[in-house]
Amino acid sequence: MNITKALTKSLNNPESKKILSDFTEIGIDSLIKNDVLKEIPLISTITSLYKLSNSIQDKIFYRKVAKFLSEIENFTQNELDDIMLRIEADKEYSENFGLILLEIIDKTNGDKKPKLLSILFSAFGNKMISLDEFFKFSNIINLAHISDLKKLTTKKIISSEQASAVLGLGIIQLISMSGKVQFGGMTGGLHYSLNETGKKFISIIENHI
Repeated sequence: MNITKALTKSLNNPESKKILSDFTEIGIDSLIKNDVLKEIPLISTITSLYKLSNSIQDKIFYRKVAKFLSEIENFTQNELDDIMLRIEADKEYSENFGLILLEIIDKTNGDKKPKLLSILFSAFGNKMISLDEFFKFSNIINLAHISDLKKLTTKKIISSEQASAVLGLGIIQLISMSGKVQFGGMTGGLHYSLNETGKKFISIIENHI
């Protein structure tokens, strides 16, 4: 089964969502052993395509996928059909959407990042962002530390160290320095503002981190 179709088919089954939600709350040892989980289309497709084993790394990957799927909001069949059409109509991503998505999920760390990816996918499903923005924002999540993203939702002054960490993400612009430069570093912090990309990105994730 095509990965993209397997994804939408998994999201169309309320029972699958419940199973996935339950499995994200238990130990990773149970993820591979339980046959019920493998009945979910996306999990089954991943298993057959990648021949995943009982290794810790593969179990963690399953858990990430389960977390991602379980946190996506519920869409109707018509909405899922529309999501599929929008993906298939995208010339840049239609052919490899599923593979790119799995690569992004695999690069996440911790439980919060797969959840944030699901928030972004839900935003794409609700036509708040384009497919290109979904992948752009997903890469930002993987590159950034959660603590740095959280600061961007609540503070307007960040340290020089934090600025170095987030400047490369392309979502902020520095305005001025607060404090003074001394031997060994700067006291105070840096005033910044979110650019248009940053404003859109933060508006989607700010209530979820």
